[in-house]
This record gives sequence, structure tokens and C-alpha cells, in this order.
Amino acid sequence: MNTRHERTLRELLQLAANTICPAPDGLERIRAGIAARATNEAAAGSEAPAAATADNTKEASAMTTVQKHPLELEPGDRVVNPYDDREVIVTAPPVRCEDRVSIDYRIPSRVTPSGVGRMAVDIHRPLEVHTTPEQDQRTAAVVLADLLSRGLPALSWTLLRTSPDALNGSAGGLRTADEVAAVVADWADALGVEPQRSTSPYEGDGVMHTASAVVQGIRVTVTGVAR
Repeated sequence: MNTRHERTLRELLQLAANTICPAPDGLERIRAGIAARATNEAAAGSEAPAAATADNTKEASAMTTVQKHPLELEPGDRVVNPYDDREVIVTAPPVRCEDRVSIDYRIPSRVTPSGVGRMAVDIHRPLEVHTTPEQDQRTAAVVLADLLSRGLPALSWTLLRTSPDALNGSAGGLRTADEVAAVVADWADALGVEPQRSTSPYEGDGVMHTASAVVQGIRVTVTGVAR
């Protein structure tokens, strides 16, 4: 049996329903609408995070991570905030203040559309920067242009879409064994490393000469096989 409080509550609900949906079955219609809306929101909620996660996973997998000193940052760089590990986007050139660097940033729209902030970091503390394949290829082009301006021996270069942060130079061609070794040694000196020698797994008994170093976040590798 309904109590007095339950009857009063039902009368109030019926009064509100008559105001919103004036019909004999107005209260039932409102209840049905609320149930349908809840079902739709639940379905949308179960799909939206999955789509967002897929997009974020795709974006994250397409990025590489490099280290930059605070004063090397540029507007548009996607930096990991060292204070909360969130990714932020640099919005202005960094400003040095004694042994600290002030960095203005905004939070990507997928987190907080209007979020902006400023952080101060130690000038000697490198920061993690996420780069896209397009940014990596542009950086690789700059690195290669700089290396080619140093009067080094010409090589055959490869920059792959699947490895946008890697430049591969080949010292093959019609060079003799001594020439291959000398060319790789010249490039090793320019890269600041010692040339390495190993038996080539693809060229029979040939000797592979290699020089490899990271320049501005780009892995530069020079190889040559001497027979």
C-alpha cells in the first residue's frame, strides 16, 4: 500500500508532468524519454572512449621522442611537462631568467581546449619532446644539408617514411676497398665517432665499415662494404 508521502510525491510528479507534457499519459512519456536518453548516452559513452583511445594510440605510435634543452625549444614543439608528465605544446620562444627557463604552453585540445600555462625549468635539464614523422623528416633534411656543406665525400642517401628519424648513407659504388674505408672514416670524424669494422652478413667475405651517431635527434648512419 502506498504511504502518504509516496502519494504526495506521485501527485507532485504528475503535476510537473502535466506542465511539461500535458497529456493523460504525460508522466509515462517522460519516463520513457529519460530511459531512452540514458540508453543512448551509455552507448555513446562506451564507443567514444574506444575511438579516442584508438586515435591517441595511432598518434602516439606515429611519434618519436627526442631530448631538447629548454632554450632549444620552438613554438609548436610537443613537450612532456616534467611536473605532471602531461604533453603540452610550446606557444612562444623560451625566455631565460638566470639559471631558469620560462616556457609558455597550451594543453592540447583533447585534454582542455582553453588550457594555457607557464612553467619554469632548470636551464640544464633536458626535456622530452614528441615529434611527428613530418617534423622528423624536416629535421633530417636540415641535418643532411648541414653535413653536406662540410666538404665530405658524396654518398647515396635514404630517408624512409617508416623511419623518418634515420638517415642512411651508403659509400658503395665503384670505390676500391681502401676508398670505402677512407670515405667512412671521413664521415666518422665529422660525426665525432670512431668507424667500426665487421664482417658483412650480405656480401660474402666483405668487410663492412660503419659510422653512426645521433645528430639533433636524427640517427645518421654511414656504411660501406669493402671486398
